[in-house]
Amino acid sequence: MPVQWYTLLPRFILRQCKKFVDLAPLLTDFAETAAALSALDLVIAVDTSVAHLAGALGRPTWVLLPFAPDWRWLLERSG
Repeated sequence: MPVQWYTLLPRFILRQCKKFVDLAPLLTDFAETAAALSALDLVIAVDTSVAHLAGALGRPTWVLLPFAPDWRWLLERSG
């Protein structure tokens, strides 16, 4: 099964890679970003608004975090 890769973020470093379809110039507001995310089977992102929007839309989302995430991920919480 072939895979098609898309980038939604402006100035994405892999934009030069021909394996990526660059959607960033087409996305002028959050509604267009939401529409693009809704058409994807899986979103792979760092912790950005795109990752949160994909989750809010119910899209399968993998969020890439550093090995030692910061306090916001509540790893030391109790209960």
